[in-house]
Amino acid sequence: FLFVLVSVAALALARPMAKRWLDPHIVPTNADRLIGTSWKVTETIDNDDHMGAVYADGKTWTARSEDGSTIPAGESVEILRIEGVKLIVRISAESRASCGIS
Repeated sequence: FLFVLVSVAALALARPMAKRWLDPHIVPTNADRLIGTSWKVTETIDNDDHMGAVYADGKTWTARSEDGSTIPAGESVEILRIEGVKLIVRISAESRASCGIS
């Protein structure tokens, strides 16, 4: 009986500590606030040649287009998501409207 009582008490005390250590800590970054914002392309984005850059929030980010299209430097793009250290972008709505792209 004493063994069972001590075992239950040990499990009750150890569980919160184990959960804290084993629980994955997902820490959101400030980079998440870039999603949905528009920025200018500083280096032509070409997924085939693995090149392209966007200057966003004081940093130069490697960028790739969502649909694989080439986006020239100077174009305004919207950030859709971040994959590792790459921004996945598409031409922003205002740029599409000014170019007549639907």
